[in-house]
Amino acid sequence: MIRATLDVNVLVSGFPESSGAPGELIARWLGRRFSRILSEHILSTLVDVWGRPYWRAHFEQDHVQRAIDLFRARAIIVAPDLTIQGVAMDDEDDLVLGTAVAGRADYLVTGD
Repeated sequence: MIRATLDVNVLVSGFPESSGAPGELIARWLGRRFSRILSEHILSTLVDVWGRPYWRAHFEQDHVQRAIDLFRARAIIVAPDLTIQGVAMDDEDDLVLGTAVAGRADYLVTGD
């Protein structure tokens, strides 16, 4: 089965909505068309983003917890490979790359 890491931008824009490419990726993951590789770093960043005023106005906080619970139950959670440093312009992106490497992802899907 294909293994993919989706970054926070893709997850945030795809989970509450079912339209567009991010929504289609979430639907395919929920349909078990591929395995998703995540890390605690990605999950905690999702919680932080969904806690911002814009998302709090558009995405009820009980949905946040259900989404995180679903991600934990249905994704492969790995610790990022911390040797991935200085590859991306942002340290946060290096952690996403490190997640993909540690999880032996076939694909890394980003909003960048």
